[in-house]
Amino acid sequence: MNQATGSVTDTAMYPHYLLLDSSGNIVVVEPGCYLRKISGGVIAPIAGDGVCRQAHGDGIPATAYGIAPSEVAQDAQGNLFVTEWTEGCDVRRIDATTGGISTVAGNGCYTPPTATYDGQAATNVRFISLTSVVVDPNGDLLLANLCQIYRISGGIVNTVAGVPAGAPGSCVDDCDGGSALAAHLSDFLSLAAAPNGDIYVASYGGCRIRKISAGIITTVAGDGVCGFNGDGPANSARLKQPQQITLGSTGALFIADTYNCRVRVLRDGFLTTVAGSSVCGFSGDGGPATSAALSATRGEGVTGVALDSAGNLYIGDFDNGRIRVVYGADRDSDGDGYTDAQEGNLGKDPQQYCDLMRADANGDGIVNSTDLLVVAKAGQRWPRVVRMDQNGDGRVNSIDLLIVAKRQNRSVSNC
Repeated sequence: MNQATGSVTDTAMYPHYLLLDSSGNIVVVEPGCYLRKISGGVIAPIAGDGVCRQAHGDGIPATAYGIAPSEVAQDAQGNLFVTEWTEGCDVRRIDATTGGISTVAGNGCYTPPTATYDGQAATNVRFISLTSVVVDPNGDLLLANLCQIYRISGGIVNTVAGVPAGAPGSCVDDCDGGSALAAHLSDFLSLAAAPNGDIYVASYGGCRIRKISAGIITTVAGDGVCGFNGDGPANSARLKQPQQITLGSTGALFIADTYNCRVRVLRDGFLTTVAGSSVCGFSGDGGPATSAALSATRGEGVTGVALDSAGNLYIGDFDNGRIRVVYGADRDSDGDGYTDAQEGNLGKDPQQYCDLMRADANGDGIVNSTDLLVVAKAGQRWPRVVRMDQNGDGRVNSIDLLIVAKRQNRSVSNC
């Protein structure tokens, strides 16, 4: 990287993972041994001096420290927590007030463990491959460390999910519906923490999204086969090496679907594309997000996703050296069940200008027999999503099924 500080339009960047901080600034994790921040159109380092190395320098300015960041999180006080992947194998805290850096977990790198670190002081543990960090609703740190997930609370480490990476049979996805502590997890994990305490896990090697709730682990997206077979029911829709994930205020989970060159969203059991298309590359600025080309097929892919408080989606388009934005991706200003991004593509009021959108019950872009099945399964229950209730009477029944049937075999994109 030739220039660490400068205008965002003139300075090279390779955005891997992203964070929108509490002030609305974009924090960028890059492979160039920097952690940088974009504020007021200027990008500048907040940690790192451009040299990746194993080094500990507690109490020094973060910009004087040789950092090798993999992901970053922020707590309620504005402090940043940075995982270092293979250089330091630790977690560093950047003080929101002083800008000083200190170690909160890790004591150098080590070989894959055969036993857990449970009950040990976080600063005594030797991790091997820290790929993700998030702050949970209680202010504890959640760490992904090579096929396991740990919680650091009160300075003590305990396992949340996964068996040790050095144990037999580790680092494969299994144990759906069982204890998260007994589950084998794939490597290179990314985490997101929900307000209710649930933990979402993107499995890069397993091509799945898993959820840990009350100690039980399940798959919520992906069928374990890496690839792309269209949008639709999440458990049968395929992902291709997903990386960073982030939760929106609406409860939707946004996924960097790395080598499908897309950003997908998991909402109400369905996986749909919110940005990117079947073409990988660079195009589409100023147009519909689902017509744009992102990333490249033989590079790092689409790696990062982050949301601001207004529901705008920021995308780490690594291979194109850009951060791109989809306005209103997680915002429903008028409360009609359609995001502002959807309305931007199909008119201010999709119900008025494109009734097909409501009939597309699974959100795959076409109305067909699959949508009939989705509505039929909803039965007499209160609708899980507004699009199932075709006539807006607050119930899902045969009348809604008839409405969908009349609109079959029409493409939402052509309405």
